[in-house]
Amino acid sequence: FLAVQAVICIGTVYWAVAAILRMEGTAAIVLGAIFALPSAYLLTVVTRMAYDAETDPANQ
Repeated sequence: FLAVQAVICIGTVYWAVAAILRMEGTAAIVLGAIFALPSAYLLTVVTRMAYDAETDPANQ
């Protein structure tokens, strides 16, 4: 759930920045790539946290 919320927020910020700056074509793709890096990192962190929580012996 947290990962989905983060992706939605980052996507909304990307959409707002691209719309405000009136970006099209290559510029929008470059901006999307810039926003994709933190999104991938955040998804990795959340997935790792969830895996650690599920495999922790104290939670079993």
